[in-house]
Amino acid sequence: YHRVNDFKRLSGCKVLVIGNNLKKPLGKEECEKILRFVQEGGNALVLEQNKYPLMFFDTFGRRMEKVSSEIVKIQYPKHPILKDIEQNDLAFLGNGTIGEDASMIINNGIVKPYMGNLRIILDFASRDFYAHGVRWAALLESLYGKGSVIFCQLNTGKYPYDNPACMKLLKNMLNYALRNGQSKHESKNHPVAV
Repeated sequence: YHRVNDFKRLSGCKVLVIGNNLKKPLGKEECEKILRFVQEGGNALVLEQNKYPLMFFDTFGRRMEKVSSEIVKIQYPKHPILKDIEQNDLAFLGNGTIGEDASMIINNGIVKPYMGNLRIILDFASRDFYAHGVRWAALLESLYGKGSVIFCQLNTGKYPYDNPACMKLLKNMLNYALRNGQSKHESKNHPVAV
């Protein structure tokens, strides 16, 4: 992969990976470049964030809330991202005691949209035993123009070596983003990371 700091190297790339909890928030110009990249056929994989740029939510109609859970539910079982992943793999990723932050699979949920060009892959209820219903998405794909954005709010980066499902999920997401709409002749394109 190639690391980018100024988004000038996006042309010719197929996948953009935005790493966990960016230290420096994306500005308007950077968001516009990312959206153009996706609209023209690129794919973006956005890993867990504490805060998204408002422009992303304006474009994709999503909002995020501080809510956590130890368990997520498979909503779209045939999605390629879930290859070789079972429901039991998606619970209690950390080593902590149940109810503590260390056991949480997710800490910030995306409020499930009611409509839009998207696929909800994993969803969840808050830790209060479904008192508010299953109203948050943990993993979803938004189709935009010729490309797509995969939003993953799971703590996959926190426990990749403690839980094999985390590593498998990361690998599946990257493979899906690389193959989605990509011909054999484009396989030389490498993902870029922020």
